[in-house]
Amino acid sequence: MILFIRLLLLFIKKANIMLDRYKDFINQQISDNRDQKLLLAVSGGVDSMVMLDLSIKANLSIAVAHVNHDMRGSDSDADEILVRDICAEYGIVFHSYSLNADEKSSKNFQGRARDVRYRWWNELCDVEGYSYILTAHHSTDSVETFLLNLTRGSGIRGLSSIPSVNQNILRPLSGFTKNQVLAYADLHHIAYREDNSNQESKYKRNEIRNKWIPFLRSSDPNIEKAISKSISNLTKEQALLNSLVLDIISKNSVINSFGYQLIRLDELINDYNIDMSQLLYQFFSG
Repeated sequence: MILFIRLLLLFIKKANIMLDRYKDFINQQISDNRDQKLLLAVSGGVDSMVMLDLSIKANLSIAVAHVNHDMRGSDSDADEILVRDICAEYGIVFHSYSLNADEKSSKNFQGRARDVRYRWWNELCDVEGYSYILTAHHSTDSVETFLLNLTRGSGIRGLSSIPSVNQNILRPLSGFTKNQVLAYADLHHIAYREDNSNQESKYKRNEIRNKWIPFLRSSDPNIEKAISKSISNLTKEQALLNSLVLDIISKNSVINSFGYQLIRLDELINDYNIDMSQLLYQFFSG
């Protein structure tokens, strides 16, 4: 009995730590968060439902955006109903969007759906005055992306982490693993939906999630932590590289009479042996 009580207290302590860390992240990124309206992207899955619960407990001013991909029949509708009902229970503004036939017919469905989601979220921000979009990406997602891009032969940029902050996009769960999210959901009895399509190995990411990572964990229980450390190091190196490339661009470009910035490509290639993809990425994103 004493052991059970100790374990229960340990679980409660860990849950409080997770909420405290969540609040710390929000406070660091949004100093006046009480006055900011935040838009939470909530699918109904465990990650986003935990994010919603933490946001409610943190007393944030939130609204919820749910995208119904309409690819799983009644299951897709059940996802939406769950999210809508939770929002109604707590008096949270709920927005929903259903993909149309054209958006669902793309050969690269996952990529197209992602573009649709981000476009719609940003449109909501413009119309409704939301300051930030919160998504439920966690550190295990970054590990999956690392392994996925590794199979594609990506460079440092592709192997870097999903940024926890990217302009108006915040990812407050980026410091937590999937197992920590699941433990929180279990402790607090968070209602969520399982997407059975996540078990389909026709998507490479699902294969990595369901086969590769469990195999790696069985070989080394600390492998996820080690990969996360490598991702963090690569992210820092990418930031340094970005700074160096921008400095090189500024020293080897001119503004013409029409106000356009022109780069002396021949000098860059000859003098710096610079990776052209890095140069073009920084030039057009900077």
